Amino acid sequence: MGQEDDACGKPVTARPDDSRQLLQEIARQSPVGMAVIDRAGLFRLVNPAYCAIYGYRQEELLDHSFTMLFQPAQRERVLLLHHQCLAGVGDLSGDWDVVRRDGTLLNVKASSVCLPCADGQMCRVVYVLDNTERRRTELALRTAHRFTQSVLDGLRAHVCVIDHAGVIVSVNRAWRDFAAANSGSTAAVQEGANYLAVCEAAVRMGTDDAAEAGQFLRLLREAIAGRRKHFEFEYACHSPEEQRWFIVRVSRVEGNDPPSFVVAHDNVTALKQAQAALRRQAAIDDLTGVANRRHFMLALNTELERCRRQPALQSAVLSFDVDHFKQVNDTWGHAAGDALLRHITTVVGGHIRSIDVLGRMGGEEFAVLLPDTSLENAVALGKRLGLDIAQQVLSFGEHRIAATVSSGVTVLDAADANADAALARADRALYEAKNAGRNAIRWRRNE
Repeated sequence: MGQEDDACGKPVTARPDDSRQLLQEIARQSPVGMAVIDRAGLFRLVNPAYCAIYGYRQEELLDHSFTMLFQPAQRERVLLLHHQCLAGVGDLSGDWDVVRRDGTLLNVKASSVCLPCADGQMCRVVYVLDNTERRRTELALRTAHRFTQSVLDGLRAHVCVIDHAGVIVSVNRAWRDFAAANSGSTAAVQEGANYLAVCEAAVRMGTDDAAEAGQFLRLLREAIAGRRKHFEFEYACHSPEEQRWFIVRVSRVEGNDPPSFVVAHDNVTALKQAQAALRRQAAIDDLTGVANRRHFMLALNTELERCRRQPALQSAVLSFDVDHFKQVNDTWGHAAGDALLRHITTVVGGHIRSIDVLGRMGGEEFAVLLPDTSLENAVALGKRLGLDIAQQVLSFGEHRIAATVSSGVTVLDAADANADAALARADRALYEAKNAGRNAIRWRRNE
């Protein structure tokens, strides 16, 4: 949580527990029946006024389905409407016949607002008035507004509400804090400012983020025009200190006329970083740090498709493995064998270009994809690699471990059925090199 000011204007630190207690106290004192219902339809929060309307105790409602308040024949339909409301295509606002705890029927006026919860999922905040209490409506709605603002302030997402003209009518604390931290002032994005104008200014700046700002502005205008009820948009918002990513969710507030819209920006940097780490893990061999077999085959297939589109291109694949590798493991142990494989990938890495792809295909077997390379040049590279690997002896503890490789080379052919066919041809050439006594190189064209 950020800094708040006490009554004397001195900054104090707001603790999460204090904020939760404050929100709960606001809900408890509100004269309007209020409940928060999650995606599954379960009550997550009910205030005393809500319990009083239906005649239940709080513990009898929490973690139970809100459909219990309806007659059995209605329950399936209202649950469907609940899900549609969360999806922005339905509405549960209006007058409803409900069942009190004592079995008596009651007509209530309900109003629903869909808002993003702290876990990123949408939930429905419902305000309920006993229609016999219509004389208290004006006061109750003012209280409900204050409560909604308090709920918004309790969210981690940066949230604002805009009207049909794009004017900001409400922002939460996280929105104000982010604006102040990033621009030093909230003037451009405070209540009364035009959010569309802010987005238009970002487009005109012509920075790297301008294209994304333009896409978001187009989607936002479509929502305001009624062509979209909700949308999500992911964008980068990097600062000089760190890289950051956000997802903005825009949802129309149902039941408002003229319409208004909730704009919620969630920081998803941690998720993006986790996804990037997973992608790296899916593409990289853990031991050597080069491409794994799956990633190498994807690159090889991509290059084969390029060669098919441009028949004049020549691209090659070089397959090699370490001679007598089992003897290394048997003599010095698997740690030595692992060190030797890392050593060889380092040697090879010193000979290939940034556009080339070195991959570990399994065990001591490797392959190199060489785009825009003729068979002759690939064979010449294979010979240089063989010489360099043989000359650069690995120092492992007190031992010096020498190694050689056998290699096979081929060129990609548009007639190849797939990348596996080209790799298999290179492997056949490799086996010929091994049968010739190892520490050798052979090559094949497509028969």
